[in-house]
Amino acid sequence: MTLLQSRGLLVEDVARTENYLRHIGYYRFSAYLYPLLTTPKENHVFKPGATFNQALDMYRFDRHLRLLMFNEIEQRAFASVLVGKGTMSNCPAASPDIPTVRLTWIRETDTEKQEDSSGRQGR
Repeated sequence: MTLLQSRGLLVEDVARTENYLRHIGYYRFSAYLYPLLTTPKENHVFKPGATFNQALDMYRFDRHLRLLMFNEIEQRAFASVLVGKGTMSNCPAASPDIPTVRLTWIRETDTEKQEDSSGRQGR
């Protein structure tokens, strides 16, 4: 904590800041301190007026955005499983607003096998 303060970071409550750094981890949190550094960044000197709370606000925003994104990804993944099982009509996440994603990872040989089994000529 003393090192950050000696480099110009303003800290209102040292005990609270140390608690955050202990729980988040300094190396994880240091990415949010980076925009508050002067250039050249290698000098590790903070801009005048840079505060721990500014970095904490960036961390909280990023955390909230990450949680929102993972929630949406999880819903889409669940919906795609239901599409595969033919039960999409029962899915509360299904809506006309959800964009359809074409699965490009299906191998061409799998597509050929499906065409052969349906009576159509394979390639």
